[in-house]
Amino acid sequence: MHIETDIERVRKLAETKEDQNWRFRTFLKGVDLSVKELDSIAHRHYKDIARQIAVVPARTAARKSHRSFRRRM
Repeated sequence: MHIETDIERVRKLAETKEDQNWRFRTFLKGVDLSVKELDSIAHRHYKDIARQIAVVPARTAARKSHRSFRRRM
């Protein structure tokens, strides 16, 4: 799954999908789960996605550093 990391692109996507997001929120209110269970699921997904997003800038920085180092040699 592709995780979008460009904050401007994320903002634009959120705007275009605002109706879909509201329908999802409405759906969640009707789900037969306790707030604690739903919160646990949301936190699990957040941790997984946050980990993937954090890797992208580190990977990009490592590539740039590696290219810069090779040019100096």
